[in-house]
Order: sequence, then C-alpha cells, then structure tokens
Amino acid sequence: MPAFRFIDLPTAAEVLGTSRAQVLQYVDQGRLKPYSGTGQAAVFRTRDVEALVAQLGIEAAAAPPQRTAGQPAAASTPETAGRRRTDTIRRDPVKKVGTRLTQDVRWAEITEDDLAAWFDGLDVRSYPAVRHAARQAMIRLNRIMELTGGAADTAGDRDLAASGRQVSPKELLATGRADSPAE
Repeated sequence: MPAFRFIDLPTAAEVLGTSRAQVLQYVDQGRLKPYSGTGQAAVFRTRDVEALVAQLGIEAAAAPPQRTAGQPAAASTPETAGRRRTDTIRRDPVKKVGTRLTQDVRWAEITEDDLAAWFDGLDVRSYPAVRHAARQAMIRLNRIMELTGGAADTAGDRDLAASGRQVSPKELLATGRADSPAE
C-alpha cells in the first residue's frame, strides 16, 4: 500500500485495481468516503482505501513498493542516482493525456515570429526528428478532434473568432462549453 496518509483518485483506483469510474461508484454506494474534494478531485485516506481492499478481498498488486524504516529512498543511493524511476511512476491515461493537452493549449501563445526565430536556430540535422515528433503529435491531436466532435467549427469556435480577442489557455480550459459540431 502507499506510504502516504492521503491518496488521490488515480492512486486509489490503482490500489483497488480498478478504474476511476469504479472508485467513484464505490463513493456513490457509500463504500468509500472522500476525505476532501468530489469527483475527479477526490482525496481519500489511505486507511479507508486499504479497508475497502480488505473488504473486497483484493490483492493490491498495483501499489508501489514500500521502503523499510532503515532503507534509504531509491533516488538517493549512488547506484540509482541519475536513473529514471519507472517502477513507482503512475501511468494514468487520464492524467497523462490531460497534462499533455493542458500544455498543448499553449501553442496559441506561439507567434509566427516565434516560429521563424526557432526555425532559424534549428540545426538541419534535427529536421527528421522534428518532423517525426510533429507528425506523432498531429496524429494524436486529430484523434482527439474526432473523439470530441470532429474538426468542424462549433458555435463557440465561431463566437471566439468573431470576437477577435485573444483567449488565454486558462480561460479556454475553464469555459468547458459543450458545443456540438456545426451542421
């Protein structure tokens, strides 16, 4: 089990060996009570999640390895210094995609002058790697467009373009408008 007193929803789902949606169902059923927050922002007491694990008879195989009292943290030992810790890094798809999209929203801040300056400083030998990275990003972003209603303009897109004002990434993420694609 995690060595923390409180854990977030993705960690609780990992410990329980289930999805976030199932953990939220446990909350709705009263089998698990959040310490604070609701929905995706819920935080749970580790002992409450452990109690549910025991109640359900689940083997907590997804929990990160624990240190013993005398054992130093893995990152501080000389033989592991500088190495990437992959055994304890959570690979939660919701968090991973959400984080990437939050960063990609910032592309709106890049101007043509920024691109020109970047390109002027780019080494010709890196062109294939840059093209590959851009191509992979475009494939994933196009898939997200398909999943969220297609590439057609929505009413919100048209309103924003008509307003002529710049919208910050924070504003864009906060609007949460559920527009449907234009007919």
